[in-house]
Amino acid sequence: WHEITFRTGPMAIGRKTWQKIVNSRDEFCNRDEYNWDWSVVWLANKDLIPFTVLAPSIAQVQHIGLDGMHVNNEEATTKAGKRDKAKLQRAAANWHIPQPFHGTGIVHVGGASKPTPGKPNGGFG
Repeated sequence: WHEITFRTGPMAIGRKTWQKIVNSRDEFCNRDEYNWDWSVVWLANKDLIPFTVLAPSIAQVQHIGLDGMHVNNEEATTKAGKRDKAKLQRAAANWHIPQPFHGTGIVHVGGASKPTPGKPNGGFG
């Protein structure tokens, strides 16, 4: 399993895989209400959906979590925190959407193994 695959932004699944997720909704919805992507991993581990991910090869999103749940408020207000945030915002201003994908540049990552799912966060209910 290559976790970096999910850090690029969107993930694509086919209609048949989506239907398998719908058919496994109890398993999916009771696994993890916050990290839906790990619920997808859980289904793949149980062989309920294919263990295949189609994802862009370059980042489509940028995480600027200096003000979010990943840091405390004191850290976000420090000079270093503000400087880092400004740097990310400048980089984002120059970010562009890549050209459409036309079936070239496909990377096959071999040797990936299924991760051991951690403790669930409780589900949607």
